Amino acid sequence: MWCFFGGEGGAAVLGLMPSPDPVKIGEHDYVGLLVPSAPVPFGGALIYVPADWVKPADGGVERLMNVYVSMGVTPPISMPALGDARTGASLKPARASRRKPKAAKPGEGGS
Repeated sequence: MWCFFGGEGGAAVLGLMPSPDPVKIGEHDYVGLLVPSAPVPFGGALIYVPADWVKPADGGVERLMNVYVSMGVTPPISMPALGDARTGASLKPARASRRKPKAAKPGEGGS
């Protein structure tokens, strides 16, 4: 699950929702969200956030664990691998050719 702190457009964190059943705190519905720690996702935090802050994420538990274990090097499925989150522009550097130009052998080419 994606959790957007302050609502959509706020800071986002990936987590697991142990139960889809909301908990009523005062007049508001909250859901529990387990946020693993990185890089070893055996610990973390169980937090209760407003239900409208939580949106489904693609990829399932295995993908979520890959993101945390890799410390974010493996990107979440719903986000580009590299890019500027503000503009969507790619930040991937242009790939330079690694091929060396072939040298002419003696007696080849020429006029």
